Amino acid sequence: MYWIIHLCLAVEQTNIFEYVQSLDSSVTKEDVVNKLYCMKLAGWVGKVAYSGKDYLYTLHDVDPFDYSFKSDVTDKDSVRRKLFVAKALRSLESVPRHVLEMATKARTGGAS
Repeated sequence: MYWIIHLCLAVEQTNIFEYVQSLDSSVTKEDVVNKLYCMKLAGWVGKVAYSGKDYLYTLHDVDPFDYSFKSDVTDKDSVRRKLFVAKALRSLESVPRHVLEMATKARTGGAS
C-alpha cells in the first residue's frame, strides 16, 4: 500500500482498496483500513481532505524498494519500469493540483 501511495504521489483514499485488491485478492477492507491507520500513526503517510474527498500521500521521499534484477535478465532499466507503473497509477487518479503540491511539499520537508 505504501508503495502505491508513494508512486501516485497522492491517491484518493477510497481507491487504495481497489488497487491493493488487484494485487492480492485476499486482502479485506478491514486489513486496508488497519494498515493505513498504522502507517498514519508511524508517520509514514499523511491525509488531506479536499473537495469532499480524502487523499493520502507519503511523508518521505525515499522509495520503499531497492530495485534489482537477476543477472541473466537483459532489460535492467528499473527506473523506466518504475515510471511506467507510476504513470499508469496516476492516470487512474484525478488528484487536484493543490493536493499534489501539498504532497510534494510534505515529501521534501516543506510541510507535514
